[in-house]
Amino acid sequence: MGIDLLSLSAEQRKELVQSYFLKATFRSSSGGVVAISWAASILFVLAIWRYGLGLKKILASLSLTPNMLDDIAYKSIAIGFPLFTIGGLIMGAIWANSAWGKYWSWDPKETWSLITWFVYALYLHSRFVSGWRGKRVAILAVIGFVAVILTYLGVNLVLSGLHSYGGG
Repeated sequence: MGIDLLSLSAEQRKELVQSYFLKATFRSSSGGVVAISWAASILFVLAIWRYGLGLKKILASLSLTPNMLDDIAYKSIAIGFPLFTIGGLIMGAIWANSAWGKYWSWDPKETWSLITWFVYALYLHSRFVSGWRGKRVAILAVIGFVAVILTYLGVNLVLSGLHSYGGG
């Protein structure tokens, strides 16, 4: 028994996605899935905690200068920004139109993705136009990373909407 998504209205597709496809592992109705999800998360955090000092020693042995780190951050963002723009925002909007009948609905995930895009656009603009280097753009890069984490975890697990798994 398959569901023909094209025969459903936009509202029915939205309800289908929210009801069946977007169930969180941390809030699943299955206690086993929830237990495994929490256990895996705790083990991951403990592994990072345990082996973090070894990673710190490896990074220290690389002799990275602040200018090298600034250049690495810039190149990473310069490559990721157009990929996020095309793959995340533009293609996501096209998919949303076919799935829900609208290109943009100001869902929390869409809104936070746009906020993230603006933070990284400000980062690149600050480097190109204002010539910012060092600590000032590093702060923007950290703010952008925090926005990415909020977009992924905060919206998925806390806020409610088309893209969320939580309910507030």
